[in-house]
Amino acid sequence: MKGKTTIKQKIILITLGIIFTFVVLEIGLRVGGAVFFLLQDKYNKTGPGEFRIMCLGESTTGLGGPDSYPMQLEYILNKKFPKININVINKGKPGQLSGDLLYYLDNNLDRYKPDIVIIMMGVNDAKYYSDKPANAVRSFKVKYIDHMRVYRLVNLSRLHLKHLFMDMKIKKDQLRKTVMLEKPIILKETDDQYLNFTIYHPVTIVRYNEMVNKILDRGINVVVMQYPRCTIDYLRGIFKRANEITFVENKNNFNNMLQSHEPKELFFDTFATSFGHCTRFGNEIIAKNVADNISAIIEESAKEQRDD
Repeated sequence: MKGKTTIKQKIILITLGIIFTFVVLEIGLRVGGAVFFLLQDKYNKTGPGEFRIMCLGESTTGLGGPDSYPMQLEYILNKKFPKININVINKGKPGQLSGDLLYYLDNNLDRYKPDIVIIMMGVNDAKYYSDKPANAVRSFKVKYIDHMRVYRLVNLSRLHLKHLFMDMKIKKDQLRKTVMLEKPIILKETDDQYLNFTIYHPVTIVRYNEMVNKILDRGINVVVMQYPRCTIDYLRGIFKRANEITFVENKNNFNNMLQSHEPKELFFDTFATSFGHCTRFGNEIIAKNVADNISAIIEESAKEQRDD
């Protein structure tokens, strides 16, 4: 007759089961991330004689495929400069923190050799680090645990559930005006200074400056862009080399467009409260704004090549 499993053995078995499940999930999520990059690379092919622009960011940059702002930017610029072969490379990825972007930066610069790098980041940092101390950039958790995909999945799920419950509190008269089964897109102003970008966590400030310095030190043009409907004033103030950066704000263009368009025409969701992931139309607004702000850089580069 087999002996009974002791409580200690049960605890060990349960613990091993949890660890095994965690490892399998972590591997699965990392494989999923690798697949995302492989699919993304279909749009990121490079060739000789190109003027290359690399876009860095999170899901607000990476998602959308041909509807993303980087791909629409490529179309707009090639139409505007038919004699210049412009290639826009989309290296945005959902869930990335500033540390991830910094970690892969040198490899991306070496691989793609861009003439311009556009960065729009910080919203994931705002969600993860807003309640953490100023020295969090050196903490064990920030260095190791925050890089675990399972941990991020749990946090993303928690944040999405939080916004879901907030949406459920919408007034009844507002709900009656929405189409049945259609989730309303209701933009709200937030008092969270990290989410309205009137303050930046030291983690973001340190890493943003490190990224910009690495790019500028290579002689590459840097464009720092702010999210839709957010002021760029405070973002400009965090950089030590601000005079070497081209800044792009997306506040007035989106607010003006919302005077004549429904929020759902510009955003799929409101994950950041005052803005969300953009629709094709929303990304087109960003792309046109970026194109206007970097045209002078492209023209100057083309002139230098002709002079050479």
